[in-house]
Amino acid sequence: MESSLTIDDQLEERVNALANARQISPQAVMREAIRDYVDREDRKQVFLKEAETSWEMFQASEQHLTGDELFEWLDHWGGPNEDEAPVCHG
Repeated sequence: MESSLTIDDQLEERVNALANARQISPQAVMREAIRDYVDREDRKQVFLKEAETSWEMFQASEQHLTGDELFEWLDHWGGPNEDEAPVCHG
């Protein structure tokens, strides 16, 4: 896919400086930056969808754990005194 991108002079200088320091092309710097941005935004969308689903499930069932309950369990998770996961309650 061929694309065109216009950036301001200051950003262009920064991209060129990074490219020179890493001994790669400015286009490679921009491709990496765009890929990282899209990956981050994809993860954010997944997180938001999971949060929305969790909220809807809570509203429907009122089942939950408190932060303290979760952190207390996590304090012992993976250790010799590991407990079973706490049970959600209403």
